[in-house]
Amino acid sequence: MQNMTESSFIEENEVLWAGYHPWHARLKKNGEAVTGVIRKYIEAIEEEKYPHLNPPNGPLVGIKDQPREDVVVEFVPYQNGLRDGIEKHVKNNSLIYRARWQQGKRDGLEEVFDKSKILRTTNYKANKKHGKEEEHLANGQILQTHYVSGLKEGYQDLIDVNGKLLGSIYYAEDEPDGKKKTYFPSGAVESEFLQTYGKRHGLYVRYYENGVVAERSRYHFGILEGTRELFFENGILYCSENYMSGKHHGVWEAFYATRSGLDDKRLHARGNYRNGQACGLWEEFDFENNLSQSIFYGNGILI
Repeated sequence: MQNMTESSFIEENEVLWAGYHPWHARLKKNGEAVTGVIRKYIEAIEEEKYPHLNPPNGPLVGIKDQPREDVVVEFVPYQNGLRDGIEKHVKNNSLIYRARWQQGKRDGLEEVFDKSKILRTTNYKANKKHGKEEEHLANGQILQTHYVSGLKEGYQDLIDVNGKLLGSIYYAEDEPDGKKKTYFPSGAVESEFLQTYGKRHGLYVRYYENGVVAERSRYHFGILEGTRELFFENGILYCSENYMSGKHHGVWEAFYATRSGLDDKRLHARGNYRNGQACGLWEEFDFENNLSQSIFYGNGILI
């Protein structure tokens, strides 16, 4: 770029955006798709775009009133009307931004600098973050994040100035590990659970909107394991079932919605599962605890 003369560049006011947004639009000059480098002078240092460049007294405004060295100059390459090649932004003859484009989409490494010091590097694929991103923090620490198609995926690591790992958080589809809560539209808690490696792990509790527990179960890395209990909206247990490796396995019991005493569960039905299939004796009882029906299963087939 240093070898280019003033006549090598196309000024932004010479071209016309032909599309809904400059980043995605096909650029034209005199009716023809542009191939060349667009030079653009930034009239204001945008806080979101260049947060590290804002002067103490606020953003720079009014390009005619600014010293030349305080103006950001963007050099944006185009091929057949679309961004294609290496885009560079310069301030006071120092590189502050560099990114690679291919056919209108960021593709490859994007870098942000401050006085030649690297602040952030991000890998892109088809205009989405894809691969490793490194942020160099003001205290000297480095935050490394991994992306897949624009979503955080895998470990996000915080590393100190000596290269020592200070902490890690695991992400799956942009969601971090740890205690999770989901909510009803009203704002009431709908569920609570722990997430490990992007999967439910440990106790899972689901609620009715009135705050009463609707379900209590356990997961092992996303798979149901152990006893799962389901409750009526009044808090009374209506089903208790057991799981092994995500399949029904063991005793299954269902209960009536009302009971005669505080500690009296009225059994409605009872049976057994083995590896996800009903097996053995299954019984149904009336509200007075009298046997009303019994059937027998062998390997999931009614006998």
